[in-house]
Amino acid sequence: MDSYEIVKRAITFENPERMPYWCHYLDFGDITAVNYDMPITRISDTESIDEWGCIWKTLGGKDVVFEPINQPIADLGMLSKYCWPSPDVAGKFDDAKKKLERIKGDRKFVYGCIDSLFARSMFLRGWENTMMDFCLNPEKLCEIFDGVLEYDLACLGHYSKLNGIHGILMPDDWGTQAQPFLSNDLFRKTMKPFYKKLFDKIHSYGWFVRLHSDGKINDLIEEFIDCGLDVIELEQPQALGIEEIGRRYRGRICFEAAIDIQRTLPTSDEAVIREEAMQLLNNWATPQGGFIAVVAHGPDIGVSEDDLSTAMKVYRDCSEEYCKKTTYRKYQIRKDVHYAK
Repeated sequence: MDSYEIVKRAITFENPERMPYWCHYLDFGDITAVNYDMPITRISDTESIDEWGCIWKTLGGKDVVFEPINQPIADLGMLSKYCWPSPDVAGKFDDAKKKLERIKGDRKFVYGCIDSLFARSMFLRGWENTMMDFCLNPEKLCEIFDGVLEYDLACLGHYSKLNGIHGILMPDDWGTQAQPFLSNDLFRKTMKPFYKKLFDKIHSYGWFVRLHSDGKINDLIEEFIDCGLDVIELEQPQALGIEEIGRRYRGRICFEAAIDIQRTLPTSDEAVIREEAMQLLNNWATPQGGFIAVVAHGPDIGVSEDDLSTAMKVYRDCSEEYCKKTTYRKYQIRKDVHYAK
């Protein structure tokens, strides 16, 4: 089986011959992603503005990070006058097309990236305004969600004209360290119809849907499954509770299961990483699939590329050990693989 077939079978629980894997930061493994051009215009030494009108400020220090410092729709009176960006700009998908042509012979599983429904709307409106709007101005807030959704739907149309897309990837953090931002009931009344419409459209193209979400979103995972989500990428398994997530959702959705980026990966301790990798496999994987081993992030959380490569090797070794104990067919790890970039 090639990488595409292995990932597809993992997502659909159809007995891949080995465990798929992906290291986001090194772009290494069975999966890769392509993106459209997201123009950023520098307006000062420390500030840039994106196509949505959001201004991002560079924060100095060891690791450069960016923070939005304005809200283009801070006042709901601005909503009727807001100029929505267009995904139809000439050349916007040229880089995605070039990368697809370049990797065509690799037979990897390829995600096309789109913008967040919730996070992008929150950047436009502001965090406090958005959270209050869920209760005080839900109709106006849904107009913003609808604008972002229409942008994403148009992007899907552009991806459909390219050859080699197998799934759509989107990020949307939905929880604090303790709980989701919304109750399930409020989520159903506001956000859920937008996700359902988006996921249905993605499926209509024959693609899988993958969502990244940080935070303790244990209860909301149920809602995303109901919307048709195929793959969920979780990077904070310690906050979620590995055993609880396994009890509730193992076998019902495919996990892109990352070594915890807060508590485990930054230790660079092979023994600690191995222990968590085996925990994840024993609680979230099934003998039929439903699991993709992921090592996410790098220098942005204080992890060197060498340590990332080591973590990926440890995770893959654990995957091999798990598969030997289950009914995985012909599971083999190539011994000549070079784990560095």
